[in-house]
Amino acid sequence: MKKKIAQTIQSLLDGGHYVFGEWIKGKSHTATTVVDKYTQEIFGQFHYLDHQQVENLTQLSRAAAERVVSLSAGERAEALLKLANELKAHREVMVELIILDAGKPRNYASTEVDRAVFTLEYAAAEAIRFSGELLNIDFLHGAGKNAMVE
Repeated sequence: MKKKIAQTIQSLLDGGHYVFGEWIKGKSHTATTVVDKYTQEIFGQFHYLDHQQVENLTQLSRAAAERVVSLSAGERAEALLKLANELKAHREVMVELIILDAGKPRNYASTEVDRAVFTLEYAAAEAIRFSGELLNIDFLHGAGKNAMVE
């Protein structure tokens, strides 16, 4: 199991940067080496994105933000739950990555992953709840009515 997790982590590092559903190799000459904080074992190296890659991704991000705003509450909830489920499915890999990257003890790393899953599930539930503020305008011409303020 440990060897499989190590191989998965290595393949993640080799992949580069996961952006908009695909792996992008950084073209910058600057790289980061990922080292186990306890054993000093080198797990991999990846290159940063160059200026043009960052510019392209910034433009894509702006377009994506516009799409996200137009999603229904149900679509937002579905996307958050999908992410929570992916995180649960890869829980052990994520725990190991946190241990390697931050040098945290296993129980703290596990708690961090569990908290992330909970936060995503909670956000999904909140996405479909009533939002805004309900004001009582039950007077004068508003008798018997309420107003919603977003």
